[in-house]
Amino acid sequence: MRKIRIDIPLVWLVVGSFCLIEMLILWAFHRAGDEHWRQNYVFGASLVAGAFGLYSYMKGIEEERSQRADKLIERWNNPTLAALKNRLRAVIEQQLDPSSIMRNAKGVQLTKDILEARADLIGLLGFFEEMALAIKNRTADEGKLKSFFESAVSQSFGNLEQWIVNERKVDNDYTYYVELQWLAQRWKQ
Repeated sequence: MRKIRIDIPLVWLVVGSFCLIEMLILWAFHRAGDEHWRQNYVFGASLVAGAFGLYSYMKGIEEERSQRADKLIERWNNPTLAALKNRLRAVIEQQLDPSSIMRNAKGVQLTKDILEARADLIGLLGFFEEMALAIKNRTADEGKLKSFFESAVSQSFGNLEQWIVNERKVDNDYTYYVELQWLAQRWKQ
C-alpha cells in the first residue's frame, strides 16, 4: 500500500492555527452570557491578533534577509565577476603567489600586470567584506550564504591573509578586511 504524504509549509500551519484560535474565541464570545467574559474574549482576541501581526512582521524580515542573500549569490554568479574569481582561483590553486603582487611601500610603482591582479583581488575582497557586513548587521540570511560561500571565504582568507596583513602595514590601516576576517573566523568554528 502506498502512503500519501502531504507537506504543508510551516507558515500555513501557523496562519491556520491563528485563524482557528480566533474562530474559537469568536464562538466563545457569542456563547458568553456575562459581559465580563465577553470583555475577556475581546482582550484574548486582541492578543492573538497582535501575536499574528508580530509573526507576520518577523516573517517579512526573514524573507527580506533571504532575498538579500539571493542577490549576493546572484552577483557572485554574474559573468562580470569571472575575472575576479579566476584570479582568486589562481591564488587558491597556487598558480599565483600573493607575495608576488604585494607592495613594499606606499606609492611604489607597480607594473600593469601587478596592478590588474591587485585590483581583481581587492574587488573580490571588497565583495566578501560587503557580504560579511550584511551578515554581521543581520540584513542577509547567514545560513544561506554560509552554505554557498563557506569554502570560498575560508580559502580566500586563508590564502590571502599574509597579503592582507601586508596591505594593513603598508597603509598603516589595520581596519582593512576586518569584516572578512571576522566572518572567516566565525565560519571556521
